[in-house]
Amino acid sequence: MPQFTPRKVACGLLAATVLLAPFPAAAQAPPHIADNSFLIEEAYNQEAGVVQHVSTFSRAEDDGSWEYGFTQEWPYRGIRHQLSYTVPIIDPDGRGTGVGDILLNYRYQLAGRDDHPLFVAPRLSLVLPTGSENAG
Repeated sequence: MPQFTPRKVACGLLAATVLLAPFPAAAQAPPHIADNSFLIEEAYNQEAGVVQHVSTFSRAEDDGSWEYGFTQEWPYRGIRHQLSYTVPIIDPDGRGTGVGDILLNYRYQLAGRDDHPLFVAPRLSLVLPTGSENAG
Protein backbone atom coordinates (compact mmCIF):
# COMPACT_ATOMS: atom_id res chain seq x y z
CA MET A 1 0.00 0.00 0.00
CA PRO A 2 1.42 3.43 -0.95
CA GLN A 3 2.32 5.85 1.79
CA PHE A 4 0.83 9.35 1.63
CA THR A 5 3.29 11.79 3.12
CA PRO A 6 2.39 15.47 3.52
CA ARG A 7 4.81 16.30 0.72
CA LYS A 8 3.20 13.82 -1.71
CA VAL A 9 -0.28 15.08 -0.82
CA ALA A 10 0.78 18.70 -1.37
CA CYS A 11 2.37 17.85 -4.74
CA GLY A 12 -0.73 15.92 -5.77
CA LEU A 13 -3.05 18.78 -4.82
CA LEU A 14 -0.87 21.28 -6.66
CA ALA A 15 -0.80 19.12 -9.79
CA ALA A 16 -4.59 18.62 -9.67
CA THR A 17 -5.16 22.35 -9.22
CA VAL A 18 -2.97 23.24 -12.19
CA LEU A 19 -4.39 20.53 -14.46
CA LEU A 20 -8.05 21.10 -13.59
CA ALA A 21 -8.04 24.90 -13.35
CA PRO A 22 -9.74 26.67 -16.26
CA PHE A 23 -7.49 28.78 -18.42
CA PRO A 24 -9.08 32.26 -18.56
CA ALA A 25 -7.36 33.27 -21.79
CA ALA A 26 -8.47 30.13 -23.59
CA ALA A 27 -12.00 30.23 -22.16
CA GLN A 28 -12.75 33.75 -23.42
CA ALA A 29 -13.38 34.35 -27.08
CA PRO A 30 -11.50 37.31 -28.54
CA PRO A 31 -13.64 40.43 -28.95
CA HIS A 32 -15.19 40.67 -32.38
CA ILE A 33 -15.22 43.71 -34.61
CA ALA A 34 -18.64 45.33 -34.44
CA ASP A 35 -19.80 48.22 -36.55
CA ASN A 36 -23.18 49.10 -37.95
CA SER A 37 -22.24 52.22 -39.89
CA PHE A 38 -21.18 50.91 -43.29
CA LEU A 39 -21.31 53.70 -45.91
CA ILE A 40 -22.61 56.32 -43.46
CA GLU A 41 -21.06 58.61 -40.88
CA GLU A 42 -22.17 57.94 -37.34
CA ALA A 43 -24.34 60.43 -35.49
CA TYR A 44 -22.96 59.46 -32.10
CA ASN A 45 -19.64 59.37 -30.25
CA GLN A 46 -17.64 56.35 -29.14
CA GLU A 47 -18.16 54.80 -25.73
CA ALA A 48 -15.48 55.25 -23.08
CA GLY A 49 -12.44 53.10 -23.83
CA VAL A 50 -13.42 52.49 -27.48
CA VAL A 51 -11.11 53.76 -30.21
CA GLN A 52 -12.49 53.66 -33.74
CA HIS A 53 -10.51 53.53 -36.98
CA VAL A 54 -12.26 54.74 -40.13
CA SER A 55 -10.94 54.23 -43.68
CA THR A 56 -12.44 55.88 -46.75
CA PHE A 57 -11.50 55.57 -50.42
CA SER A 58 -12.79 57.29 -53.53
CA ARG A 59 -11.65 57.14 -57.15
CA ALA A 60 -12.74 59.29 -60.09
CA GLU A 61 -13.76 57.38 -63.20
CA ASP A 62 -12.72 60.05 -65.69
CA ASP A 63 -9.07 60.68 -64.79
CA GLY A 64 -8.22 57.92 -62.28
CA SER A 65 -7.43 60.32 -59.46
CA TRP A 66 -8.06 58.90 -56.00
CA GLU A 67 -8.08 59.75 -52.31
CA TYR A 68 -7.71 57.54 -49.24
CA GLY A 69 -8.47 58.86 -45.77
CA PHE A 70 -7.62 57.37 -42.39
CA THR A 71 -9.41 58.69 -39.31
CA GLN A 72 -8.88 57.65 -35.70
CA GLU A 73 -11.49 58.65 -33.10
CA TRP A 74 -11.12 58.67 -29.29
CA PRO A 75 -13.66 59.50 -26.59
CA TYR A 76 -12.53 62.39 -24.42
CA ARG A 77 -13.72 62.73 -20.82
CA GLY A 78 -16.84 60.64 -21.38
CA ILE A 79 -19.19 60.01 -24.28
CA ARG A 80 -20.18 63.66 -24.85
CA HIS A 81 -16.80 64.69 -26.31
CA GLN A 82 -14.70 63.01 -28.99
CA LEU A 83 -11.34 63.92 -30.53
CA SER A 84 -10.05 62.59 -33.83
CA TYR A 85 -7.65 63.21 -36.68
CA THR A 86 -7.86 62.48 -40.40
CA VAL A 87 -4.86 61.92 -42.67
CA PRO A 88 -5.68 61.91 -46.39
CA ILE A 89 -3.38 60.27 -48.95
CA ILE A 90 -4.15 61.57 -52.44
CA ASP A 91 -3.18 61.11 -56.08
CA PRO A 92 -4.98 64.03 -57.72
CA ASP A 93 -3.78 63.66 -61.30
CA GLY A 94 -1.84 60.41 -61.65
CA ARG A 95 1.53 62.19 -61.38
CA GLY A 96 2.27 61.45 -57.74
CA THR A 97 0.88 60.45 -54.40
CA GLY A 98 1.13 62.65 -51.33
CA VAL A 99 -0.36 63.60 -47.99
CA GLY A 100 -3.26 66.04 -48.22
CA ASP A 101 -4.42 68.54 -45.62
CA ILE A 102 -4.66 66.89 -42.19
CA LEU A 103 -7.82 67.45 -40.14
CA LEU A 104 -8.03 67.74 -36.35
CA ASN A 105 -11.64 67.08 -35.33
CA TYR A 106 -13.80 67.67 -32.29
CA ARG A 107 -17.27 66.14 -32.04
CA TYR A 108 -19.87 67.00 -29.40
CA GLN A 109 -22.79 64.67 -28.63
CA LEU A 110 -25.54 67.30 -28.80
CA ALA A 111 -28.52 64.94 -28.54
CA GLY A 112 -29.06 61.26 -27.90
CA ARG A 113 -28.35 58.85 -25.08
CA ASP A 114 -29.08 55.20 -24.42
CA ASP A 115 -32.32 54.28 -26.24
CA HIS A 116 -33.31 57.74 -27.47
CA PRO A 117 -34.59 57.77 -31.06
CA LEU A 118 -32.56 60.83 -32.12
CA PHE A 119 -28.76 61.18 -32.07
CA VAL A 120 -26.95 64.33 -33.22
CA ALA A 121 -23.18 64.88 -32.97
CA PRO A 122 -21.89 67.83 -35.04
CA ARG A 123 -18.19 67.96 -35.81
CA LEU A 124 -15.82 70.92 -35.89
CA SER A 125 -12.61 70.46 -37.91
CA LEU A 126 -9.36 72.40 -37.99
CA VAL A 127 -7.66 71.98 -41.38
CA LEU A 128 -3.85 71.92 -41.22
CA PRO A 129 -2.41 72.90 -44.63
CA THR A 130 0.04 70.00 -44.83
CA GLY A 131 -0.70 69.13 -48.45
CA SER A 132 0.89 70.75 -51.48
CA GLU A 133 -1.31 71.80 -54.39
CA ASN A 134 1.73 71.89 -56.69
CA ALA A 135 3.31 68.58 -55.62
CA GLY A 136 0.06 66.60 -55.32
